[in-house]
Amino acid sequence: MTDEVAAALSLFDQMRLALDQLEAQVVVEARRCGMDWKQISRHQGFNSSQAASQRYQRLTTRLEEIRQGIR
Repeated sequence: MTDEVAAALSLFDQMRLALDQLEAQVVVEARRCGMDWKQISRHQGFNSSQAASQRYQRLTTRLEEIRQGIR
């Protein structure tokens, strides 16, 4: 049982990375399709366009740090 729980716990980092990559890709596609940050924020459940933009910046920074081996 402990091995199964440990294996399940180790999946979370991989799942977070995959979700972050997917979210960043969808935001890029939304911008490419002409959506503004206000529209994106509404669909993501944020209260402002600034919040959505900042979320995207944090995602891309995290993904780049992972890519470079900093994280």
